[in-house]
Amino acid sequence: MRLDNILFRLGMAANHSSSSPIS
Repeated sequence: MRLDNILFRLGMAANHSSSSPIS
């Protein structure tokens, strides 16, 4: 897995679970 892909998935998961966006 690529790092940017992991960060993208983590960002989407965090966006769905909480309303605080990842900068």
